[in-house]
Amino acid sequence: MFMQRALLRSIISHKSGKKEITNLTDNFSLVQKSKISLALDTHAEIYAYISKHCAKFTEVPSLDRIKKNFEENIEITDELVKISQESCLFSSNFKSLVEDIYEEQKKREMVDLFKDANQISESGKKVNGAFVSGTKEAMEYLLTNSAKFVTTEGDTKSSGSLKGESHESIKEYRKRKKENKFDGLLTGLPSIDRVCKGVRPGELCLIVAFVSELKTTMCLNFAYTQAIEQGAYVKFISLEMPYKVVRDILICLHSANLNLWPGSEWDSVYPLNFDDIIEGTLNEREEEFYGFLCEDLDKNPEYGDVHIYQPSDGLSFSHLKIWAETEFRKKPFQSIYLDYIELMESEGKASEYTLELNQRIKNLKQLALNFNDKKGIAIFSAYQANRKGKELADKNDGEYRLDALSYANEAERSADLIISSYLNDELRANNQNRVCCLKNRSKPKFRPFNGKTYLPARKIFEDPMVSGTEDGTVNMAKKNQDKKISDEELVSKIL
Repeated sequence: MFMQRALLRSIISHKSGKKEITNLTDNFSLVQKSKISLALDTHAEIYAYISKHCAKFTEVPSLDRIKKNFEENIEITDELVKISQESCLFSSNFKSLVEDIYEEQKKREMVDLFKDANQISESGKKVNGAFVSGTKEAMEYLLTNSAKFVTTEGDTKSSGSLKGESHESIKEYRKRKKENKFDGLLTGLPSIDRVCKGVRPGELCLIVAFVSELKTTMCLNFAYTQAIEQGAYVKFISLEMPYKVVRDILICLHSANLNLWPGSEWDSVYPLNFDDIIEGTLNEREEEFYGFLCEDLDKNPEYGDVHIYQPSDGLSFSHLKIWAETEFRKKPFQSIYLDYIELMESEGKASEYTLELNQRIKNLKQLALNFNDKKGIAIFSAYQANRKGKELADKNDGEYRLDALSYANEAERSADLIISSYLNDELRANNQNRVCCLKNRSKPKFRPFNGKTYLPARKIFEDPMVSGTEDGTVNMAKKNQDKKISDEELVSKIL
């Protein structure tokens, strides 16, 4: 109560001086942007009047004006006397007060949330027009309503108008130009990267393929490139494979890095065979290389990292949102990989699977946009192509259509970039896969191309002679060119 009085005192004018009114109006703007709700009805009524006055006059009202408005309400006039006796706060002091009030508000809301969950578990409760009861429903209610307690707070601008604020755009452009900052996350496949220039915060990228046609392998290759080539911190959520398998595939991908091992002391043994790793059949020299790879990934300060998460009890969207926000507070990361959307735990009824899946995709896009107080995060997910789409791709040189995405027309709308991988007997025999672009929201589609595959190491790449872009995107052959290794030697070595 006392903190809320101090807050109201700091957005009401007592002296009517121009400088004081300006500072008080700044205070009001801070409160307006916050998520504070005033607990007492009297405080809420006073704040509502202040808000109405500011909307009309663009400055806070005086104490006398507020008293006159509520002169017949004895309870509010008495409270205004107590408010006027509080100290007026500005700048960092007022900001600290707002943060303290919001923290107390969250504590109260958390207590109420647990009370509601307990009622659902014990006797049931009506929620959104439906009666729910039981332990499982109580836990789902907790998960669904807990996200706001772990959301990262910040000051990212998310509203405004062209008049008076357009100049911010050119300032931001000049800053980007001066810093020469590249913030797109690359795939490591130059034919994609030189057109798309990377996936950026707020974007959702889907990697589409039919069963066993490299959708997860492409995700792992992309995640590896971003962590090792770009130094990014990546989250990889596996709903299909155990953590240890994902970890070992990434180490095997490291053994096939065309920027690092050609011409090195490990030239004779790279890349390793994943089956030899899991079966314990590496030869002595390969074991030495494997030990070196593990040490290199652990200690090399130039690399980023891939953190692998295998949920023990499935993953709902509510679970994903809370987990991601909590993990980001521990250590910020640049991308989330989800393998894959269809394997997420449903939060709807089984009979409404299609609607629920579409809502899940829409939620993922909103998470990408609004994560970290609207600063955004890049989200990648594998996605299952349907059988009809596969049959059409068989007849169309390996090119999928958007309707090949199983059950989900929302994927067509929400995804920013959709990449497909296609295999047939001929491509498998030639160690290739067909890579196409189904959608690219902000840039042209890249042209379909045949990637190179070395599946014993789970590696997807392009011929080293395929250059990257001139603006800093990955050139897979650059370091090898420095070592004077020919393109033909590289391709024959890995294949």
